[in-house]
Amino acid sequence: MNIFWLNPKLRPSISDIINSIQQLQNIQGEQIEEEDLKPEFVDLYNQARDLYGNEQFQESIEVLKTAIEIEPQSYQLLNLIGNVSNEMKLYEEATEYFKKSIELYPQNSFTYKSLGHSYLYLKKLDEAVIQLNKSIEANPQYSHAHNLLGVCYERLQMEDKAEESYKISHVLHPQQSLPSCNLGYLFERKQRFQESESWLKKSIEINPNNYDAIIELSFLYYNQSKYEEALIYCKRALEIDPLQEEPIQNIGRIYLHLEQYDEAINCLKKAIQVNDKMENMYFTLAYAYLQKFKYHQAIYCLKKQIKVDSIDIESFGMLGDQYIHEKKYEKVIKYKKYYKKDDMLFLDQIHGAKSYI
Repeated sequence: MNIFWLNPKLRPSISDIINSIQQLQNIQGEQIEEEDLKPEFVDLYNQARDLYGNEQFQESIEVLKTAIEIEPQSYQLLNLIGNVSNEMKLYEEATEYFKKSIELYPQNSFTYKSLGHSYLYLKKLDEAVIQLNKSIEANPQYSHAHNLLGVCYERLQMEDKAEESYKISHVLHPQQSLPSCNLGYLFERKQRFQESESWLKKSIEINPNNYDAIIELSFLYYNQSKYEEALIYCKRALEIDPLQEEPIQNIGRIYLHLEQYDEAINCLKKAIQVNDKMENMYFTLAYAYLQKFKYHQAIYCLKKQIKVDSIDIESFGMLGDQYIHEKKYEKVIKYKKYYKKDDMLFLDQIHGAKSYI
């Protein structure tokens, strides 16, 4: 019989394929019937499955390769090897194991779904669509196959079909948060913001710890200048994962918009402690310092930003303004040599500085 492993750690990350979505599925492990199977094979299979469940993928594959010598015609074993291969990013190998499994048992909708998933990893979207439709044909109630099909359609820019597939998945399995989260993403990209908000909130109701839905809802509010609402969901995302850069960074920017500059400075400094290479962090912190008339701290941050990004004209321009404000005209001219491009704004500052010397 089939079981679903509910441990969230078993959900494979495919963020390299699907933007901002880190957890796409609950891996389905299959228990095997011991009747007519050698006890040695059953022990090896269950040992490998347990190793897989503990994310010991290399150890699992080694045990499975021993097991397949005993029972080379076990489609369940081939499926498990395919899943472990996917986790090890051996996607081409995984497709071969799933194809062999289908030859042995062509009625198994799970195997078609898994093969489609492998093709999705490989970005072979047309092949993925074919296999996922076969999975749905074998089992029209397979919610996850519909959801994956929606992902493929969305990547193929077939948004109406993606919407339809996500909604079918949600209806079939309303306790699963991912289809509603995907609908939230889809409607946001289509600028149907009310529908996006509704689906993202529904996803969070289903799974209150759905980081992706929470952070996306904060972006949705931020982009609509609803900063108080955005702040609530950014803080909530940070509670789920305190080491994530996005919410720390965004909370600082939200405080700037709310003109709460001390809070912005504290938050942006924390963000830099997490990763001092984050885009525009020093520039944003410099802006916050300027609002508090802390010019020396602002200049320090702008210099740091320029070291991170030597073609950031905004940082050069702001730094030039501060040096002119402090009548340090030689430093305006000095920093020209660090700038990698000609820009009229900065050239005007150079000419203006030279006129004072």
